[in-house]
Amino acid sequence: MKRELKRQISAEERAEIVELFARSFPVDYSHGLESFGFLVDCTPDKAYVTVRSDAGELLGALCLLDRQFNYLGLSLPATVMSCMAVRLEFRDFSVTEELKAGLFEYLDAHSDVCLGIARKVMDGYWYPYGYLGFTNFGRMSVDLSKLPIRNHGLSVTALEDRSVNEVAALHRETYTGVMGGLSRDLPLWRFLVAKLKRENRTLEAIKDGPGRIVGYLLAVANNIQELAIAPALLGDCAAMLRSFVKERAPEARELHLEIGLTHSLSHYLRRLPHSVSTRFAWNGGHLIRVASVSRLLRKIQPILENRLSSAQIGDFDVSWEGIRLVFASDTLDITDAATSAANETTQRHQWEKLIFGVADASEVLGEKAATRLTVILRVMFPVQQPQVPYLDQS
Repeated sequence: MKRELKRQISAEERAEIVELFARSFPVDYSHGLESFGFLVDCTPDKAYVTVRSDAGELLGALCLLDRQFNYLGLSLPATVMSCMAVRLEFRDFSVTEELKAGLFEYLDAHSDVCLGIARKVMDGYWYPYGYLGFTNFGRMSVDLSKLPIRNHGLSVTALEDRSVNEVAALHRETYTGVMGGLSRDLPLWRFLVAKLKRENRTLEAIKDGPGRIVGYLLAVANNIQELAIAPALLGDCAAMLRSFVKERAPEARELHLEIGLTHSLSHYLRRLPHSVSTRFAWNGGHLIRVASVSRLLRKIQPILENRLSSAQIGDFDVSWEGIRLVFASDTLDITDAATSAANETTQRHQWEKLIFGVADASEVLGEKAATRLTVILRVMFPVQQPQVPYLDQS
């Protein structure tokens, strides 16, 4: 067998990969050819790990997407696992292991984090390799009758292609504080809009009275899947959503928000009666894996130092799960501590829970009473309630 990494593929290779994906996933074959053909042809910034027999036959392929993970305003190089498939008659461990080996080599060389989007059939598969289900699938529900009634002056219309750059800026401003999303440049935005059109869906622009774009939304009936809005218009946006839902889903009694529990609109609506539902799956759902814990901690060091200085926690020298943290004179020093290779996956999982704010430090450490270490880690890594925005799941 021969494993290769390719960023450019020939027309023949393209046809082989599309056919493999179409035959391997539970979709109608002809529809699969069309859908995977679109993804292979149009998805920006991608690479392929392929495994071939000695005779040159394609046995397996993995598509990887180069993206930027938004860590509270810091952009971290990220790899997103897209499609992976192995020919049915060759689904033994050897081909799959070759694909995974190519994945981990690529991740270590190019990325700080790797993301995998939820597929129920894969729950549990990636967990032993350091991947953690890191989102809470948060959903906020608000009684429509409790939303404000006011002359908001906002309207919703289909987004024109020429206005993509405007919603890109609004997305960047709105989602900086939501843990779990990806940064989107214009080529990626154009791909996402084109993909929605293929699915007979529309991204809609929110406009003010003079017709300026002040936000956007993606919705199904009374479910808001993604939304951005100018910060000064949160109240008007809430009032607009009341009329929007009454028009689009007349029988609905509630507004459901799947935009993230730390989204600015979610924060605004917390002043109203509401309910929140969450669900966790450490070994499934949307997955994340850190390539190197110490390297990532040094990348986000400015955020950590600011949190520690603001909390006036004092100097410390602590070690936990293979990492030594020394804080003195408002400067944090991060180094690898002595560790056992046998605990590498467990250590990675523990740090992933903290770094991405999945769980409180006391829960991660398993401590009922707050120790000095718990307080330090809680300040450094507050709970963030991560959520992968809808379009980042494409």
